[in-house]
Amino acid sequence: MQKKTIILMVMVLVSLLLWMSDFGIQNSAFSFSQVARVSDKKWALDSITSQEEKHIQTILSQPFTYMGCGAQAYVFFSEDGHSVLKFLKKKRFHVPFWMRLFPPLPYTTKKIMAKRNSCVKDFTSYQIAFNELREETGLILVHLDKTPLPFTATLIDANKKPHEVSLGEYAFILQKKGDSVYSTLERYVKEGNVSAAQASLTSLVHLLKKRCKKGVADRDPNFSKNYAFLNTQAIEIDIGRLHHGAVRAPQISSDFKAWLQNLSPELYSHFEEVYKGAFSKPLSSLESPS
Repeated sequence: MQKKTIILMVMVLVSLLLWMSDFGIQNSAFSFSQVARVSDKKWALDSITSQEEKHIQTILSQPFTYMGCGAQAYVFFSEDGHSVLKFLKKKRFHVPFWMRLFPPLPYTTKKIMAKRNSCVKDFTSYQIAFNELREETGLILVHLDKTPLPFTATLIDANKKPHEVSLGEYAFILQKKGDSVYSTLERYVKEGNVSAAQASLTSLVHLLKKRCKKGVADRDPNFSKNYAFLNTQAIEIDIGRLHHGAVRAPQISSDFKAWLQNLSPELYSHFEEVYKGAFSKPLSSLESPS
């Protein structure tokens, strides 16, 4: 019994050391040992054209610098500030080694099922975004399966150290980098550029309508963190909450409405008018036929 306990403790310690060890970039915030590896073929996405491949090669010819992480991914910004590279977090989907050591228990079974469900929900959402809403989300490339890729990237870690990485080994998202909704509208108001602010808000509402017409719902339509602007074009930058199903008129938060009205009553009135015009009809008449 004592021998088995010692062996188990050693295995757990080794597992912990492997988890903490760094096979790529070494810093407290990010490690490639913490990045999700590519999954199976069922997560294959629409193929890219040769022209798109050349465009991606051009984007990846510049270094990408580590900027931080969110709940789903580690984030790198391109040198020119126009693109963002997101590596999906392994811990969101990966079942820890120690959980697999023990017989099924209520706690471990629940955790394992939760991670599997997260994987299915997130990867399905990424598929929908890339295959159906590529323009609306500013997506350039999404890699979830084992399809070989010819792309490499130079990544700059938190210690300013460069690393050459073969992207085909990892699950990642390459996306256009936009400016936040709030800061963009504040800038336009400060500059007195009312027409640009109105165009941006109109684009934001039209984005919501286009998504609804395609029969895609969003579990978290938060303007403060999940949407952005490319000049005056709105895009949805958080693509991890999309799903097919009953589509309802997007509920605009009272916080956003209050903030916009305080920023500019004129812009608030414009937004309300455009929104009512876009969603005055029943959503069943907006959805694309299946």
